Amino acid sequence: VLLESGMSLNQTAKICMVLKNDSEVDLFKSILTQNKIKNITAFTNAEMAYETATRSQFDMFIVNLKLSDQPGIVLLQRLRNCGNYGLEPYLFVGESVDAPTLALFAEHDIEYIVTKPFTPDKIVNKIFYMIKQESSLSPAEEGFRQAKSALQSQMPDMAWEMAIDAVEKHGTSEKLELLMGDILLSKGEILKAREYYEKAEITNSESVAAKHKIASTYIAEKKFAEAKAILDKLADVNPHHIKLLENAGLSNYETGNTKKAKKYMSQVTKLDKENKAASSVITKVKIDEGNLDGLAKNLQTTHSEQEIVRLLNTAGVKLSKENKVEEAIKIYKDCLDVIENKEFAGKVHYNLALAYQKNSATNETVFHLQEAVKNIPTMEKAKAMLAKLKKPAA
Repeated sequence: VLLESGMSLNQTAKICMVLKNDSEVDLFKSILTQNKIKNITAFTNAEMAYETATRSQFDMFIVNLKLSDQPGIVLLQRLRNCGNYGLEPYLFVGESVDAPTLALFAEHDIEYIVTKPFTPDKIVNKIFYMIKQESSLSPAEEGFRQAKSALQSQMPDMAWEMAIDAVEKHGTSEKLELLMGDILLSKGEILKAREYYEKAEITNSESVAAKHKIASTYIAEKKFAEAKAILDKLADVNPHHIKLLENAGLSNYETGNTKKAKKYMSQVTKLDKENKAASSVITKVKIDEGNLDGLAKNLQTTHSEQEIVRLLNTAGVKLSKENKVEEAIKIYKDCLDVIENKEFAGKVHYNLALAYQKNSATNETVFHLQEAVKNIPTMEKAKAMLAKLKKPAA
């Protein structure tokens, strides 16, 4: 089982297998059980595996590169991003590995792959090699993983000290330079982070991770054109890299290229239906296109009530300022359909009142001001507006 100090494994490790079909599961399971590895949970569907794995804790994953519902590399990214997992080892199995998948393997520290033909000896030798490697990490790898674990645990200062210590003791490497950039970026030190990402790119000029992370520093600075110039090239040849596609979609949206933004974010949604960034940008694109039906309901899959209100309220205020008052009213009303929190509802009713006032619709303005006060009795600006509207003309 995984030990506190690192990623050590033994034959009692809890293994999650996600393979192509039942016959592949039976093959791997029989080989493992014959070698006294029995704590296995098997799936032939990535979505089922994801649902279970996010509610459980597995020590090791054996995943086919091409699953029935999505690529295995996508499942890896989703599990690494869900918050339950750190650097648990993966063994990927498949017919062959293409360049974009190898780039994702490098970025996610995947070292174990077995390709067809699957023979009992080949499989068991790879698994026992994996167990042996994970149980006796090199000092350099141990130092890297400790620093990365500290960052994942939201302790960037400790992570930085560990990373510096690893460099001093074992020398630098591309993945250590990338990690140091990640630590600095998490602390808001954007320019210093970029320096480390650029060092990683010098170490490996083909590094997709380094190029992507350099672009992410431009996004952090809201320099979306600079980010877009890097990301468009990468996104077109890395169709399963969730975060890269996300950032490409965002940088295109922020530079006014809504067609490409929608393209990239639609790709993200196909890979990860609960992706918040993709859902947000797709919603904004729909608003820009005047497609305003069912926005709030669609957002419920990915966003909290507060996040829905923030996104749609902001969009409504912008439309109202642009004198697109009917569109703003439609968005506010759509928002109210899914809101249960009184404070949020009160704020939306107030904005509805302002929009109706702009349209000189006094009855509707009064109604929504009353609803605002009913939901938030302390909303003085709504009370003041109501008093003014109800005051008889001189």
